[in-house]
Amino acid sequence: MRSYKRYTRRKRLLKQIAVVALSPNRVFTKEQIYQHIYEEAESEVNNRIYGLIKNLRKKIEENPETPHYIETIRGV
Repeated sequence: MRSYKRYTRRKRLLKQIAVVALSPNRVFTKEQIYQHIYEEAESEVNNRIYGLIKNLRKKIEENPETPHYIETIRGV
């Protein structure tokens, strides 16, 4: 069961990378990111997306506290 969870997390991470890598300089809403990763509409906005983005930043950013590749734009 543990390996299944690890596989699922890795698959989601790869989907996240694909979303942002295939559309550089594009702004995505939380709902759009959720839909790309989970392949379904999100019933309500939750903090899961923030956690996914935080983990992705840890993987690709030199300094996740001052991101260069993935920025959060509030109010868009």
